[in-house]
Amino acid sequence: MYESTRNIQSDLKALRLNGMSGAWAELMEQDGGATIESSRWLIEH
Repeated sequence: MYESTRNIQSDLKALRLNGMSGAWAELMEQDGGATIESSRWLIEH
């Protein structure tokens, strides 16, 4: 996994958003995260 992906996943888990954490992992696996890459800043900030 990508380093920033792990950070987002751990942040979501820390907020007890386990479903969103799993969905994030699935999105990143689909095509290497290319489709979500353009919106990554929304999640990181």
